[in-house]
Amino acid sequence: MKIESIARAACLIAALLALGRSAAAQRITAEPAEDWTALFNRTSGWTGADGTYSVPLSGRNWFGGPAGNTLFLFSDTFIGEVNEQGERLSGTKLVNNTAAIIHGRQPRQDRIDFYWGDDGQGGPAALIIPNTPNSQEGDWYWVMDGFVHDRQARLFMLLLRRDPQGAWMSVGVSLVTLPLDSSNPLRDATQLELPIYHIPADGRGHIYFGNGIFANTEQSGAPHPDGYVYVYGGQHDFIDKKLVVARIRPEEIEDPAAWRFWDGAHWQEDIDRTGVLFNASAGGASIVPMPDGRLLMVYLHFGFTPNLVVRTADTPTGPFSPWRKVYRCPEPDLDPELLVYGARAHPHLSGPGELLVSYNVNCVGDFWRHFREADIYRPRFVRLRIE
Repeated sequence: MKIESIARAACLIAALLALGRSAAAQRITAEPAEDWTALFNRTSGWTGADGTYSVPLSGRNWFGGPAGNTLFLFSDTFIGEVNEQGERLSGTKLVNNTAAIIHGRQPRQDRIDFYWGDDGQGGPAALIIPNTPNSQEGDWYWVMDGFVHDRQARLFMLLLRRDPQGAWMSVGVSLVTLPLDSSNPLRDATQLELPIYHIPADGRGHIYFGNGIFANTEQSGAPHPDGYVYVYGGQHDFIDKKLVVARIRPEEIEDPAAWRFWDGAHWQEDIDRTGVLFNASAGGASIVPMPDGRLLMVYLHFGFTPNLVVRTADTPTGPFSPWRKVYRCPEPDLDPELLVYGARAHPHLSGPGELLVSYNVNCVGDFWRHFREADIYRPRFVRLRIE
């Protein structure tokens, strides 16, 4: 038998084993987490955003982790006032990124603080503004995922820019580092461009990493640590955005030569050799280590459909079980102008036997509706019950 045939047979056997494990997987049900959704239903200051990534500042991102502080990261955010009719008032401003810190594990209004920047004239501005050698005036960051290691919050940011026609385009990925032992981590933050953004010459869509993090380290509390941080992202082909993964040791994250990219069988130095894990992910997913040692992946199918789905795998590179729908977000069924996207898991904020998941809601084609109906553009939360 040829080597290629042996390799194909091994892959088939692995996939069949994964399928068998999927069929025997725990039963997963879902229900709205109204208490967490209500936490972000606010009428003054921060009144809505998307993004909704969470980073436990303890560094331990696992089920039932320590009830310390959590950094929430948001992308485009409305800052202003909302009246009793649910309308955003004149003077409301949209800024490109903001943050919040939740103290403890409970969704209490008196335990959350929101943060944004100052435009120098007393108005709101983005919290983090690009300041790297290749950034230009007018560029901005949308947030991606992050992790904490050695008391440093490592946050991945997607760099955006307007093209000559005024449309936005991504142009790079930066690492923003917050030294958590500083008296002012934001003041002392650093920004570093990372070699994890690539435009292939062969017609594939652009590739970038940072939308999902699995820190498989002892510090993170991972059940089977190998010392690497797995950084997931997307190959953004037309219509279908595919999932990809890179890895790095946390102590080497600032070394461009240390990054490795999965080609489907091996880790490669060349980002151009990046392979696809699976399709229909929109390039983003949350990866959660389960108590039984498997990894649970959570995302919205095709990225923008109402179907919240899960897959499992034994390793960060798969093979992954077939996707399985566990919840249907109700908003698009109730109103076809609404779009859901950006599902994120928050294991350290979850109770026993459950997984807290958020997703974002937006209005297609009518930006000003977000002013008439402030409740649209706010994160929703769901609890997955894992039996």
